[in-house]
Amino acid sequence: MLDCGALCGVTKYREDTQWTRFAVNIDLILYLASQAISFGAGLAALLIGCRVIGKKPGQSAKFDEWQIKYGNLFKIGGGILMVTTLYIILERVSRPDSFEDLLKNPPPASSPWGPRP
Repeated sequence: MLDCGALCGVTKYREDTQWTRFAVNIDLILYLASQAISFGAGLAALLIGCRVIGKKPGQSAKFDEWQIKYGNLFKIGGGILMVTTLYIILERVSRPDSFEDLLKNPPPASSPWGPRP
């Protein structure tokens, strides 16, 4: 069985809010990291569509044809992905019950690491 206390440097599970705040901060960090990947993919698609990334016009006939065919799709899709990701982040972080609720009402005593002592 995995002992979270050994991994986190905590020798004993705490019932106060310090342990819960730590868990909430990790949850927020992991959530924002996963959304950053989505935002980065949208930014990369937008930059490829605008030819900031990739070959410049006239350097490759094959890439020029590809750009004519798919360039607008990358511009629109990348922009939509970036805006949607920002909306999801702001919606989740601005909800009063998203992370603060976890501080007020911690999860039940049973956890994946076993019951709290």
